Parts: sequence; structure tokens; C-alpha cells
Amino acid sequence: MKRILFYITGLYFLSIGCNQANHDKNDLFNQAASISSADTLPLNPLEWKVITSFINTKNKTMGTLYGNYKAFYYASHHAENNYPEGSILALVTWHQVSDKHWFGANIPGAIRSVELLQFETSTSNSPKPLYIKYEGHPLKLRTEDKTEISKRTIFIMKQKKSVIPG
Repeated sequence: MKRILFYITGLYFLSIGCNQANHDKNDLFNQAASISSADTLPLNPLEWKVITSFINTKNKTMGTLYGNYKAFYYASHHAENNYPEGSILALVTWHQVSDKHWFGANIPGAIRSVELLQFETSTSNSPKPLYIKYEGHPLKLRTEDKTEISKRTIFIMKQKKSVIPG
């Protein structure tokens, strides 16, 4: 009798665990954290390689530094920040929100800003970073003062590639 009760209880919990909930497929992807067609950004850095990421708990933001192939390759093989011509770094910053599917977890919400550093050859023949910032919803080109541009350029260039055990 105990064995039959044990099997019935097990089957009951198995049937509950295997129950297919009616989830909206759009709910499974974080659309808010994506680049939208309304954004004026000329490229999509979310398709590039991740160089590093970080969280700012004070501002409740999270950021990821992406690089195009040239920038990622350079960051993978060099400790200094003398990126070659054609390298592009993109610091994408999101508002941090609670994950409704995982209690206690935080995920990226809406994109707060995308900061680009494009390395172009200047008159001195060494690539010089050109700082460009997109901000808001939808993302639009913003202008910054020279002091802020200098601070942000230095901050982005100081970021080192994360080491991932292999």
C-alpha cells in the first residue's frame, strides 16, 4: 500500500513538473535590451565580441565593452591600449532591472547609452580615438564637452579584456 501511494505521489509531482505553461515566445527574449530599428546608431555592437563587462550598483547600470574583430583581436593579444587603425570599441550601458524569471537576478533593461571609440589615422600616423555617444530612447547622437569626452575616452581605453579560463 505504501509503495502504491509512493508511486502515485511521484507521478503527481512529475505531471506538475512537466506541465507546459503558456509562455509568450516574445517573453523569452530580452527585447528591451536590444538595439531597435528606431535607433539612429549606424551599426550594431551587440553582434561584436565581448571584451569585458561590469556592473555599477550605485547607478543601477550594467555595461559591456564590445570590440569589432580588429579591436577584439588586439585586446586579446596586447596589454597596452594602442589600438590599430580600423578598431572600434563600443561601451553599451543598460539600466539594470530585476529578472522576472529568476528570483534575485538582475538583467539588462533598456539601453541607456552606446559610446563608440573609432581609431582613425591622424596626422601623426598613429591611430587617434574618435569618441561618439548615442543616448536616450531611441538612441540618438549626443554631443559632449571636451572634458567629458576626454574622461570617457580614457575610461574606455583603460578597460582590459576579461580572462576566461579555457
